[in-house]
Amino acid sequence: MNRKFLFLPIFVLSLLFVATVSQADVSVVDIESDIRFSSQAPFNDGPIATGSGSVGDYELIGCAVVDPNDVNSFSAPTPGAWTELDNGQCGGDFTCIGSVWGRFTDSPNSEGVNCNWSESNFVYAGGSMRFSGVDGNDPIIDLACSTGAGTDQATAPSIQTEAGSMVVRIFTFQSLTIPNIMPSTFANLDTSMGQLIQYDSISLNTFQIIASDGVAEFFANAGPTGTDELTFAPNDITTPTNWRACTIALRMGPPPSFARAVPTMSEWGLISFAAFAGIAGFWFLRRRQVTA
Repeated sequence: MNRKFLFLPIFVLSLLFVATVSQADVSVVDIESDIRFSSQAPFNDGPIATGSGSVGDYELIGCAVVDPNDVNSFSAPTPGAWTELDNGQCGGDFTCIGSVWGRFTDSPNSEGVNCNWSESNFVYAGGSMRFSGVDGNDPIIDLACSTGAGTDQATAPSIQTEAGSMVVRIFTFQSLTIPNIMPSTFANLDTSMGQLIQYDSISLNTFQIIASDGVAEFFANAGPTGTDELTFAPNDITTPTNWRACTIALRMGPPPSFARAVPTMSEWGLISFAAFAGIAGFWFLRRRQVTA
């Protein structure tokens, strides 16, 4: 009788051995943007909301200001514990500076955050994206940025990504050609890729303009992301537009201890189940023949 059920503990042990932790694809759950500008009194902080979602979501914040003397720099947003992902200048002269910060949140609610920089200025643009399904231990697969100065477009570099990831591209750009570059002309980004954020700031009296755009695109397969271009406006602009463009790949995985992973059976688990079920059935029939 004891031999009859010998396969049961072996079967259960095999299922425990081949069980895997389920993962969800990374997805966008909220997007926010904000601006601040002044024609008289300069400032060195600007607001942005993180957006709402679930506990354990990953939040990205992009901040941008004009940096005519190449001396400005961003410090960590406040409040909260943020990790710097990028902090650097745009290309060209009378340029701009952009930064990108990330963190996991322990709150489902949107939070008001300030971007902070060292040298007071007249214009600021900021935006945020909130993601679910990001790996809590190692969220960033790859990141790269490029800079330049041109009259029509910026190019975000290609990076390597993994299957099931979210690839985010954030563009920061600045120009002095106010009559030709207005917020309505920033809508040329290819929105078929995914979510779009758009945030712009103009100070007419100081002849400064700063703007940022971003997209988040889901990648089902691993490999190079390819470059992506943002067109500023029609090609009749003669004043160079200075820009910085970053590409960031977010890894999928279970949240960082805010939620419990649900075990699921892998393909090997199903194969083991079929094998042991077949052996058990054969053994049972053989046993019946012997005792008959």
